[in-house]
Amino acid sequence: MLTDIVRANRQLLSLKELPPYKGPKLKAFPIHPGQIEWIQQLERSPESEEGSQGYVFKVKIDSRIYALKVFKFFKPSEAKYLLSPLRAKMVSDELAVFHVDPFYAECRAYGRIQRKEESEGLKSKVAADCYGFLLLEKKDEIVLNRMGIDLWDMPEEDEYRKQARESPVRAIVKEYVEGETSFNPQNCKAMPKKVRRLKRWKIYYKDIKEDNCDKGSKLKVF
Repeated sequence: MLTDIVRANRQLLSLKELPPYKGPKLKAFPIHPGQIEWIQQLERSPESEEGSQGYVFKVKIDSRIYALKVFKFFKPSEAKYLLSPLRAKMVSDELAVFHVDPFYAECRAYGRIQRKEESEGLKSKVAADCYGFLLLEKKDEIVLNRMGIDLWDMPEEDEYRKQARESPVRAIVKEYVEGETSFNPQNCKAMPKKVRRLKRWKIYYKDIKEDNCDKGSKLKVF
């Protein structure tokens, strides 16, 4: 039997653009059921998983290779804990979730990047392409379980987890960049410029490291 939380999550995530709030949005990825071929997980290590927002995979969809970021479930009551006490009093629970939940935050970031790149007519892209968000099917969740992927950062007895366990698993489809990256004179000059550009767009890129910059100095992860 579906809970009210699951129904609300399914209804919300069935929208064509997210988050459903004023400001930049990311469109849904056009996909038909049963099209994801899971190839391998990228960058798996205890250090990379502890405190992470989710997991990144190399996948094939309609004969094309992508990087798919699968997000962990987010407990709405935790949204305001990440804000200062003063700010927490100034925003609704819903608004806090749409800004603090890593999935919605990344949807907003890519939506803004796409809008800014188009409006400013940039010759070189700031970040690796993002093609939209999608929801995983039950059989995809089974594949992840077999890989040992745990999308819950909360104990099994947690009441929210019990109520939300049938909620859709959320993911974002991105450009897959083949091969290892390394800092060189070209991207060492270009990367700070792109980070500063993001800051002007009010997007704050915090994960600055070699693995997150491709050979053309496009930023890969948010």
